[in-house]
Amino acid sequence: MARRTDFGTIEQLKSGNYRARYTHPITGERRSAQVTFSNKTDAKLWLSNERVSIEQGTWRDMRKVTETLDEYGLAWIEQRQLKTATRDDYLAQWRVHVSPFIGSVRLVDLTTEKVRAWQTNRIQTGAGKSSIAYTYRVISAVCNTAVENQILRSNPCQIKGASRVRPAKRKTLTVEQVIELTNAIAPRYKALVHMLVWSGLRIGETTALRRSDLQLDSDYPNVSVSRRVKANRSGGGFNWDTPKTDAGVRTVALPQYVVPILQSHLNEFVEPGNDSLIFATSLGNPAVCAGSDAIRTALRVIGCEQLTAHDLRGTHATLARELGATDVQVRDRLGQSSLQATAIYMHGTDRGDREIAERMGKLAEQIDNVVPIKSRVS
Repeated sequence: MARRTDFGTIEQLKSGNYRARYTHPITGERRSAQVTFSNKTDAKLWLSNERVSIEQGTWRDMRKVTETLDEYGLAWIEQRQLKTATRDDYLAQWRVHVSPFIGSVRLVDLTTEKVRAWQTNRIQTGAGKSSIAYTYRVISAVCNTAVENQILRSNPCQIKGASRVRPAKRKTLTVEQVIELTNAIAPRYKALVHMLVWSGLRIGETTALRRSDLQLDSDYPNVSVSRRVKANRSGGGFNWDTPKTDAGVRTVALPQYVVPILQSHLNEFVEPGNDSLIFATSLGNPAVCAGSDAIRTALRVIGCEQLTAHDLRGTHATLARELGATDVQVRDRLGQSSLQATAIYMHGTDRGDREIAERMGKLAEQIDNVVPIKSRVS
């Protein structure tokens, strides 16, 4: 039996769900919600929203909205003010996880149940949890804009915890394994491993470095970070950009230990000129992909196949903490913009950064002197 409310009626169906209806006060047409509701509260909310939009003059006949999620979402991504690499990520994730599955759904027909079914499908087919959460956040942002533009009454992305994923504890290398890794990797990428481990830079920041970014002649050798590079997964080539946040623009002290290693690399593999890439392929392209692949191959050789190039950054952070660096000092070296609440009141200094680099250099030299040289990959 349908029960009348202050505006419209709510009827419980045999399925247990609720159907909401009302008579439009201007046209006199009988209208129903395009979906049924699992509880009476949601049905009442829909009626309330319809009534408010009619009274405020913002009501739209959603049956006449034909734009699909794909059409609206892809336009949203193209029109947003995003960094090139971020836009490339959005497009790549959307085309893999959204377009083939719910892209053809009319935007106004997108419901929480359909979003939940999409999420379940992606999990069951083995998609990565991080990718699913990332894509869910993009869909939610798209729908928020649709709500602001009065295309949607509310955001259908209402799945608790769907936008977050608990990251697995990253594995790191010991210093002995770092030395073993540099002996197992192709000579062109040996210095790349050292830079990643002893500076904490991201692979995209490291492979964007040019000669002018490296200062090795000073008493305090350092590297300046002001750009990053990423492979363009949707169109090929490479995307060049500034770091994601202001914290990513930084100068990081280097251990004296790596100075001769980097000097040797510059002499053998890097073209002259301040603008020459420090870590490039034999064809002159930034080694963001080739270097990562070479590191992955060498990690397999030394029995650490579960690790990636990014884990060398984690290795740096772990070693820095073990050597007494504060959370703030580690944050500054890594170029991150946030800290745990317990570290809010700590303050890093340039002197502290140099001391971290010096302690790392002594640690590396100590291990390097006792680990036999093993040439595993030429």
